[in-house]
Amino acid sequence: MGTCAAANRRVASELELNMAEPIIAYNFLHGRMVLKKACVTLAARRISGITANEDRCRYYVTHSIVLVTALSPVIGYEKSVSIAKEALTTGESMCGLALQKGWLTKEKLEPAPLSARRRQIGDVRSV
Repeated sequence: MGTCAAANRRVASELELNMAEPIIAYNFLHGRMVLKKACVTLAARRISGITANEDRCRYYVTHSIVLVTALSPVIGYEKSVSIAKEALTTGESMCGLALQKGWLTKEKLEPAPLSARRRQIGDVRSV
């Protein structure tokens, strides 16, 4: 914040930008160095060694209301909305509710293999 204020004050006080270019360049490079050191420190002290809790992540995915978007083309908008409303009130997963009501089968809920998904959307590497 201080380096930006110094550069702004310098530019505002001079009529020509050429007078302020050295301090702007110095402050930019200094800020970049501080940001780099902060990123390295953050990675070393906080980020390295973090592992995901797979069970908790799976819970968040299966209980997310965003699944309405994926279920809507398969079971229809009205059914998706009713499942979403019920999931919000009961706290159950949307996939579980769709299975209970018989609107989806277990096979439809299983994720497609990666090779099938690539064929479906087209291989990105071929673009």
